[in-house]
Amino acid sequence: MGEDWFEKLSKKFDARYLIAIPLITIPTLLFTKLMVVLLLFAATFAVSYFGQKTKLKKFGLELATFTTIITGVSFGAIPGIIAGVLTILFHDLLTGRISLYLVVVVPTFGLIGAIASVYPHTNLLVLGVGLTIFSHLIFITFQTLLHRFPARYMPYFALNVIFNALLFYNIAPTIIKILT
Repeated sequence: MGEDWFEKLSKKFDARYLIAIPLITIPTLLFTKLMVVLLLFAATFAVSYFGQKTKLKKFGLELATFTTIITGVSFGAIPGIIAGVLTILFHDLLTGRISLYLVVVVPTFGLIGAIASVYPHTNLLVLGVGLTIFSHLIFITFQTLLHRFPARYMPYFALNVIFNALLFYNIAPTIIKILT
């Protein structure tokens, strides 16, 4: 009679891969907060990269705002500012948005990280949507002052606010419980 499924699997499986289990599990258990923050940053960069490659960015999909606000609420102003600056710089590098626009976008993301730290006990949905709208108002104002704000950006802004509202309503409370 032929080999059973376990024998077939054991011939193809390299036991050396079992070392990955404690290498992932132990740091996660010991440094849960750090691992969650690293996952947020990784997800932010992945969404930026794939959004650029697939043109999904047109639909307001970005995690830089979410990651910045979550970091500010959880860890304070300085980490919030750092998260905002780093996530938006990487986002803009990955999406090819290197322009004068960075002069406003980078400080704005630092600012929303700092502002989020001032209101850690505010309803996450209200805080997240409020700061998302606040940042878009700054961007719209800047573009308008440069006389180059086309109306075609409005769907992006609207969809980005909706996307962030969904994130702050559905995911943020769980992440905040882990981080605080």
